[in-house]
Amino acid sequence: MNVFTRMYRGETTFDFVAVSKKALIGSAIAIVLSVVILIVKPLNLSIDFTGGTVIIVENTAGASIEEMRSA
Repeated sequence: MNVFTRMYRGETTFDFVAVSKKALIGSAIAIVLSVVILIVKPLNLSIDFTGGTVIIVENTAGASIEEMRSA
């Protein structure tokens, strides 16, 4: 029999209050760490989130970006 079956039948006890305090501290640390990481290194939102179209063309002539935009 596994531990969950024994807990359901009341054959074992588990101190949820003591574990909940540790889980709350662990969750708070994980949330703060996640926010700090997002501030330090923000997400790289690609074209999928910014909108528009990406066209990739091979530049065999060696033209500059200004020349391409004016054409």
